[in-house]
Amino acid sequence: MRISRSHLARILVAAGLLALSSSPAFARTENVRWQHPAPNSVAGFKVHVGPSSGNYSQTIDVGLPVSGSVFAHALNVSNNAAVYIAITAYDSTGRESAFSNEGFRPVPLGQPGQPTLVGN
Repeated sequence: MRISRSHLARILVAAGLLALSSSPAFARTENVRWQHPAPNSVAGFKVHVGPSSGNYSQTIDVGLPVSGSVFAHALNVSNNAAVYIAITAYDSTGRESAFSNEGFRPVPLGQPGQPTLVGN
C-alpha cells in the first residue's frame, strides 16, 4: 500500500493536533513541603492529591525528597485546578502511616476586607 505525500502530511498534522490536545493547556507547580517527627524511621513518602477533601485520585511515591531538614516535592497541576494534598510515610517493610493533615492549593484568599476611601 502506497501513501501519497498529501495524505501523509494530513496524518502527521492530525497526530500533532492530537498530541497538543491531550496535554494540559496550562500548568502550574505547587511546592509541597512537610516535616516528620522521626525521619530516620521513614523509607519514603507518598503525596496524595485529589479534587476534594479526603478524595485523593492520585498517589505519587516521592521517596525521600530532602531539602534541608524539610521534605519537599514540586507537584505539577492544571492551572485552574484546586487540589487537596495529604502525605503518608512508609517504612522499609512497606507499612504506611495515616494521612497527614490536609493542605489545599491554592490557598483560598477568603473574604476581602472593607474598602476605605482615601480622598475626595
